[in-house]
Amino acid sequence: MSLNDPRRLIVIIDELGARLDRWSMATTDHLAEAEATQRCGQESVDRTITRTRTLHTRAFDDLESTRHQREHANRTLATAQGVVEQAAGAQRRAIGARASADAAVSRCMTRLHAAEAELAAARHAEREAREARERAADAVRHAQVQLVAAQNALASARNRREYVGKDSQGNDIYRPVDLGPYIAAVNAAQGQLHRAMQHLEECEERLARAVERTRAAERRVESCRTAVRLAEQARAVASGAASWAAEAVSSAGQARADASSAVAAAAAAEEHAAAQMTHAESALAASRDAAEHCVFAHGHFVDADRDASAALALSHGARQDMSGRVDALHDFDA
Repeated sequence: MSLNDPRRLIVIIDELGARLDRWSMATTDHLAEAEATQRCGQESVDRTITRTRTLHTRAFDDLESTRHQREHANRTLATAQGVVEQAAGAQRRAIGARASADAAVSRCMTRLHAAEAELAAARHAEREAREARERAADAVRHAQVQLVAAQNALASARNRREYVGKDSQGNDIYRPVDLGPYIAAVNAAQGQLHRAMQHLEECEERLARAVERTRAAERRVESCRTAVRLAEQARAVASGAASWAAEAVSSAGQARADASSAVAAAAAAEEHAAAQMTHAESALAASRDAAEHCVFAHGHFVDADRDASAALALSHGARQDMSGRVDALHDFDA
């Protein structure tokens, strides 16, 4: 059959119509698939933007939190440094106080030894004074005995007469006893007693002074012992303070080391948070770019849909025209 044969033309037109129908169906399917893909892509981009915004907000909060933590760690480190300096000053003062307490104990011990030596000398002098007083008392008692004896002898002599011979008539002659020696003996005994009593009085005074010196020395010894006891207590307190200060310095040093570690950790955390923030900003920018591409793609899809709709309309018109021509060819062939 030639190309001018109506039956040949009918076959060609029917084949073209079938192809046009297949193209229309394929175009409609492609448009539906493109629309679904664009809608899924838009939804995915929207979810990505939401997630990246959440991550960006979280990264910003983390960065602010780590900055505050670093600032707090720096303040803590400064405080720890101040505490270390204060503890070191307290340790120096405690060591100085302990040295002063040691010197005070040494001085008090020296004074105590001197006071004890003075007390020993005072007690020795008191013993000697007591012995001298006893000897003086013995002398007084002996002088009193001698005086009593002389007085008794004088009294006896006054009542006695001594035989001196006979008178011319042969009578015994008696005369009073010469009292001079007896009186002299009494006077001598009285003088001896007076001197013994004076010596006893001097010994009593010397003993009183010795006793007073002993009591004063005992008071000084007790005072020095009290001073030694108080100085030793002060030294114990100073030693305890020095030990506490050493522990405080050690603890403060450990706290400073911990604070330094905290500063380093906070700086590392801040650096990590800053990196996360950078990644979040990059992700947010990328998601925004993707959103812009989706908008751009949607615009192209709208244009393509409009063009496809116009093409389908043309295809439908061409299909109707082909049907009319086929009907006309059938009529012509009949």
